[in-house]
Amino acid sequence: MQYVDYDFYVNVYLGNAIEPEDFPRLSLRASEYVYSLTRGLCEKVPEEQRDAVQRAICAVADVLLDEQ
Repeated sequence: MQYVDYDFYVNVYLGNAIEPEDFPRLSLRASEYVYSLTRGLCEKVPEEQRDAVQRAICAVADVLLDEQ
């Protein structure tokens, strides 16, 4: 249930805080968080809105990094 990869984080979201080796763990936790908040509806968004879900996951991953 991982909705975003490191390439998206760096090249689309323009993130630079998370190191590549930490990204899988943080993005998985962020994906689970967004999934639970949306009660699974994030899986059902149309393709043209998927970018917004991925950006939200990147933002949550950045927050999770700060909380470590």
